[in-house]
Amino acid sequence: MAYYLEDVPWTMYYDDARGALHGAYWRANLGFPQSHGCVNCSVGDSHWIYDWAQEGDWVYVWDPSGKTPVDPNDYTQGGA
Repeated sequence: MAYYLEDVPWTMYYDDARGALHGAYWRANLGFPQSHGCVNCSVGDSHWIYDWAQEGDWVYVWDPSGKTPVDPNDYTQGGA
């Protein structure tokens, strides 16, 4: 499934162009699985993180489902 949304606010990629933290103005149920690799945040929270973070900071994404690949070969140079 392809996605195309314009003006996604406060986007910070953590795995090249595959995964990002960003504001998700189109989501009504934040905190529940709804994405294919991105971390959807409220617009306000994503703005705060964007202003707070520095380029090169580590990002740890916790996946309670256990479906996140653990083989480093599955990731681009932007994340492992």
